[in-house]
Amino acid sequence: MATKEQKILKKILGDYYESNNEMLFSCPFCKHHKKKLSVNIDKNAWKCWVCDSSGRTIEYLVKRFGDPRDLQDWGIDSEITFDDIEIILFGEKIKPEIKEEINLPKEYVPLLTGRKSFLKDRALKYLKQRGLTEKQIFIYKIGICTKGEYKGRVIIPSFNEEGEINYFVARTYENDFLKYKNPNISKSKIIFNELLIDFDKPVFIVEGVFDAIRIGKNSVPILGSTIKTEDLIFKKIVENRTPIYIGLDQDAKSKEEKIIKLFLSYGIEVKKINTTGYTDIAETPKDVLTERIEQALDMGGVNLIYRLLGEVAWNSLT
Repeated sequence: MATKEQKILKKILGDYYESNNEMLFSCPFCKHHKKKLSVNIDKNAWKCWVCDSSGRTIEYLVKRFGDPRDLQDWGIDSEITFDDIEIILFGEKIKPEIKEEINLPKEYVPLLTGRKSFLKDRALKYLKQRGLTEKQIFIYKIGICTKGEYKGRVIIPSFNEEGEINYFVARTYENDFLKYKNPNISKSKIIFNELLIDFDKPVFIVEGVFDAIRIGKNSVPILGSTIKTEDLIFKKIVENRTPIYIGLDQDAKSKEEKIIKLFLSYGIEVKKINTTGYTDIAETPKDVLTERIEQALDMGGVNLIYRLLGEVAWNSLT
């Protein structure tokens, strides 16, 4: 039976469906055709997974879209302040987002085009030792810098859904002290090679770019071992209800567990790839990796129960 609050919200925002203690409405801000406005009465918070409109009190929605009777039924003081009028008329003030611009190093040249050189040969040898084919090097537009700050590194560019550069990875092949030397921008605001990702199909979540290349289609390197609710990759997956496979490095088991629990709490289907016996996905032989993807554990249902029972039972599965 619907509660008083649910009835009021339905009157104000329209029909909804429930998922994991949340009410999902059509968003009155962005008017998206799917129900992407999530309202959690227990947490007294709301958020649209499309336009990022959000608030810490549901009272704001009632004031903004309800009539005086709705305010009264909700228990809101009928005396409207100047701030309330400003909210009702104009909404909450939103700070404009400053877009972080990124460009490839000016010295960047693709590996497989142009004239051959000693540096290109060294880089190609390094990549082939890591198991990359020339086809993969071409598809991912991998290049090098023959001089400058990134000399002695392979450059792996990333493109957003509009085909614009949004990041790049610069990995040494000369055994420099710093293995990676990447742009100093927030990784939470980008999806590495978003241009190549289809969120209507299962997405593979891995740590590094070489892990993603090893898996191939629909694989996203998170360039670390954590995912938070404010990360763009998280928002995209939840928005599209995209099933995921996750396979982080062996030394990131506890962080991987947190990511799994986070996605499960939002109703996302999660399967875990067994990475034991190898440093990471990139070092796993292709035939072994294919088999382990096919045998990936569904982290809902019985496997969730095993995790809750304790570490011994969980380790017997993983």
